[in-house]
Amino acid sequence: MQIHVDGIEDASGVKPESLRPSPEVVAKGQSFGLGSPMKYPIPVPTRQDVIPTTVQPVFVHATIDREGRVIEAEALQNSNPELAAKAIETVKSSIQGPGQAQREVFVNVEFMSGNRQVATTH
Repeated sequence: MQIHVDGIEDASGVKPESLRPSPEVVAKGQSFGLGSPMKYPIPVPTRQDVIPTTVQPVFVHATIDREGRVIEAEALQNSNPELAAKAIETVKSSIQGPGQAQREVFVNVEFMSGNRQVATTH
């Protein structure tokens, strides 16, 4: 979509009744409800032979529909595009439960990294 604005005028001449939905629109019912934003973490485990010492967080903003499907997602930082892409895929593949309304979420995808364990023998 492209838009071009030539000017802005005061809307004081608009009649309030012209903004009311028509009976046909009302008959179709509510289009969708948007729930309150939620924030939660998703820890991404590291390999079993690694002791986690560092968390690399990537925040993802997403919209989830009523059935629990991610309909759009974007990483809020791009310092590491590969990690940002992995974070988006993590959010898209995480199991979301159905809700009462479409909802907006902010997910802290926590990538763990660290040192490899040294195998010991007795």
